[in-house]
Amino acid sequence: MASPRLILDGEDLPETALTATAEDQKRVTRYEDNSCLNALKEKCCSKACIRSRLPIVEWLPKYRLRDLQCDIIAGLTVGVMVVPQALAYANVAELPPQYGLYASFMGVFVYCLLGTSKDVTVGPTAVMCLMVAEYSRHGDPNYAILLALLSGIIQIIMGFLDLGFVVNFISVPVISGFTSAAAITITVSQLKDLFGLKDIPREFFERIYTICEKLPETKPWDACMGLSCIVVLSILKYMKDYDYKDEKYNYVPPKWQRGCRNFIWLIGTEDTVTLTGPIVGGLPPFAVPSFSTVENNVTVGFDKMMENLSTGIIVIPLIGYLENIAIAKTFARRNKYKIDPSQELIALGFANVISSFAASLPVTGSFSRSAVNCASGVRTTLAGVFTGGIVLLALAFLTNWFYYIPKPALAAIIITAVLGMIDFSIVRKLWKVKKLDLLPLLVSFVVSFFGLEYGILAGVGVSIIFILQAAAMPRIEIFGRKGSTRKCVVIDCSHIFLIDYTTTQGFIQILEEFKRFDSKLHFAEVHPKIRRILIAAGIDESIIFPTVDAATNAFYDPDRELEEDNQSDFCMTFL
Repeated sequence: MASPRLILDGEDLPETALTATAEDQKRVTRYEDNSCLNALKEKCCSKACIRSRLPIVEWLPKYRLRDLQCDIIAGLTVGVMVVPQALAYANVAELPPQYGLYASFMGVFVYCLLGTSKDVTVGPTAVMCLMVAEYSRHGDPNYAILLALLSGIIQIIMGFLDLGFVVNFISVPVISGFTSAAAITITVSQLKDLFGLKDIPREFFERIYTICEKLPETKPWDACMGLSCIVVLSILKYMKDYDYKDEKYNYVPPKWQRGCRNFIWLIGTEDTVTLTGPIVGGLPPFAVPSFSTVENNVTVGFDKMMENLSTGIIVIPLIGYLENIAIAKTFARRNKYKIDPSQELIALGFANVISSFAASLPVTGSFSRSAVNCASGVRTTLAGVFTGGIVLLALAFLTNWFYYIPKPALAAIIITAVLGMIDFSIVRKLWKVKKLDLLPLLVSFVVSFFGLEYGILAGVGVSIIFILQAAAMPRIEIFGRKGSTRKCVVIDCSHIFLIDYTTTQGFIQILEEFKRFDSKLHFAEVHPKIRRILIAAGIDESIIFPTVDAATNAFYDPDRELEEDNQSDFCMTFL
């Protein structure tokens, strides 16, 4: 028989060491006392955890010169696009134009370190800026900056708690209704610049009424330029998506022709042009966001600002994450790579938090810029560094050149860009697939005109009501011959993944009621975990069946003769 051995802190002591010294005993005690701490360190500081939470560690050692070349091209291309977009979206957010640029560089730097999608570019978007306008208190940047900070904190917490599944409660019809209403709201908000009108209120219906009332005051040259830009942009967008059918006719276009096509594609993809008016140049001060502001010469504290932000603190982080994860999943499927939804939430959260220190409004992934990034051949998230570099150069040296761009041209291009967000085709699809899904779409669409956050909440509420109604009132199918006095109910449990003690007691009470009326209750397609719970609660194993057909057939006893000719058996199935 082998002598026992003593192992301390990974050291295998000789067989002769049959007793531990006092020092060894202290080491054992210290190790046992720190077992929880060691487990936490192993979970949070392991190589796998570092690679998961810091994706740059995974791809940077494999980085090559060819990857750098592709990232530079993609980053510069997106940078040229993001500068005019940022200025335009600041106008949508009703903030000074430089704040759009402030939101366009720090986020891409942070996402380069933490993001898992090589194609996504982070920055201001039309929907996010429109929602910021709802809470920025008539263009107060302090509200927008604080909203970026709070949104980022909430997103980080949700990411570490793996709460990204919350957006699954926002169904596709709700999203479609919300985005369509947002597109119409943005379009109406730009009509004042398109026609050169002044003193237009912010509320949607009042804005429409006032615009119609002031149409005679339209400036002819503004309207002519704006409408002309809409026509030109519509033609460019058509040419961008035009199929030249080169493969069909085995035609290989020369380089100059391919270059012209690529130029038309890039111009057609560009969503906005630069904004008119003076723009504050230089980099923003890197400082902690202000927790107070001044309204009408009165200082407003943090508690009052939180009250004014109200539901925006919850809605904007969710909408931002929803936009970002939808874009990331789209390009991940297209380019065949995997993303980590929780890490995307963390990356977006840190992008918002750190950007708020650079006077940024809330940011998220942009589909148009991500599409250009992907088409430009991006290899890694390092392309965002070059995109951010272009924005910094624009802030430092180019702001004076943005002064003379006409506002009607800007308004026309914003309108042309966001009208593509209106999805008419989904109405026809829902009518064919499930007409009832039109209700949350309609509710979300209509209520959004009274407040975008209310549209999302109302749509989600209707969707949850549908789910609860289906769970509380399952559909029942009855089949058999008429004249039955004995019945069997089969409950299809294929969609039941979790039950508690209260549920099992409810089943037992129902079983007792069935026995009173000489009827039976069978359970079908029960998951193994649910089966064990039912049996442990005292439900007879003989009434649990693998399939609905088996549960139904088990009710019919071929050896049993009916007492009366007009008496037969019925079976009802809960689906």
